[in-house]
Amino acid sequence: MKIDAVAKVKRSRISGEVQAISAKAELHRMIICSALSGGVCDISYAGTLADDVLATIGCAVAGGASVDVRDVPGGGIISVKPGFGSAENPHFDCAESGSTLRFMLPVAAAVGFSRGARFAGRGRLPERPIAELMRPLTEHGAQFSADRLPFTLTGRMSGGEFSLPGNVSSQYVTGLLLALPLAGGGDVIVTTPLGSAPYVDITRAVMARFGVNVGVRNSSDGAEEGSGAVFSVPKDACYTSPGEIRAGGDWSAAAFFLAAGALAGEVTVTGLDMMSPQGDRAIVELLRRFGAGISVDDEGGCVTVRKASLRGCEIDADDIPDLVPVIAAVAAAAEGVTVIRGVERLRHKESDRVSAVVDMIRSLGGDANDADGTITIRGGNIKGGFVNSRGDHRIAMAAAVAGAIAREEVTISDAFCVAKSHPGFYDDFASVGGIVDVVPVR
Repeated sequence: MKIDAVAKVKRSRISGEVQAISAKAELHRMIICSALSGGVCDISYAGTLADDVLATIGCAVAGGASVDVRDVPGGGIISVKPGFGSAENPHFDCAESGSTLRFMLPVAAAVGFSRGARFAGRGRLPERPIAELMRPLTEHGAQFSADRLPFTLTGRMSGGEFSLPGNVSSQYVTGLLLALPLAGGGDVIVTTPLGSAPYVDITRAVMARFGVNVGVRNSSDGAEEGSGAVFSVPKDACYTSPGEIRAGGDWSAAAFFLAAGALAGEVTVTGLDMMSPQGDRAIVELLRRFGAGISVDDEGGCVTVRKASLRGCEIDADDIPDLVPVIAAVAAAAEGVTVIRGVERLRHKESDRVSAVVDMIRSLGGDANDADGTITIRGGNIKGGFVNSRGDHRIAMAAAVAGAIAREEVTISDAFCVAKSHPGFYDDFASVGGIVDVVPVR
């Protein structure tokens, strides 16, 4: 029987320090590169591994790699022994992780498992877009038994030139780039403006640490203005293990605590890299624009955010989709109007995250609506109430942050869904003063 839970959050004073967990985006890529490299790699991480990362580990093992995870104070070490591709007929359970599916699919196609490979997923994953990735894989030799999960992949992908749109998911580009060193290299041509471009920067940075340098240039034959980026993997590219590597702090996860400081007191998040390619480090500038007090220690990797009088602003979220729920929580408390543009792709996340954000704000007593890829929030009022998280980890965490200043208790459904990205979220929230009670229900 599935055990669910509700989280009950009360108005509280936020004060203290929290260590950033390791970046989920980096861990996915490091695990895959390690599984494909020429030697054992120990990946150090902070915090507790997210469910999405565990899905990628599971798929690496299913494909033939050996993975050992051991705890160390404050985190752990993922020791990966390469061997991905040695399995004959693997079953890749991607759980609810879109990153796992979209990264592992091209990699498995490039390996070409002799008896095929089965892919499956749960939750909304079978509904999330994948066709624009399957198409170029099919053009290069892969075959699929169905056009959505579950399906069996057969054949083997060749290298060369790949064209695909960039306005659905940057994960398609990442998946192909991760796979191309196994297929003799090639070019990935993005035919529309690339959304969430910083995530491709993360991919390039991680691949470089494993000896594969991905080039980038502009092409004159893009289909739309601003498109035409070409990412190139050399023909002789080969993954080599760095032996040891450490994942950086997760700006996406840190954003919830920094926002809590802006709303309800003062909080410091440690273990952050101010030069990280993660686009979500934009949270610092966004909170500054809202009017929060900000202190940054570049060398120490710390950011402190203090409560202040907040005011609405306009935000382009095209490169920072994962920040939208927590930005919305801040906007609901800020005076005036906040306009968040570039959100249409959020309809294909763990939930329809556009409508989920709007419903969250309305459920808390606020004023929000969406139209034409834009969310508009008229702030200044967080009463409290019941929030249906829709099983979306970022909605649940954003609602908890809003609960710190709500006049009445905030109750959040499916509270354990936060494990998708931050299993220790409620403990960390409580450690800086958040009053939260997670109650299991059957």
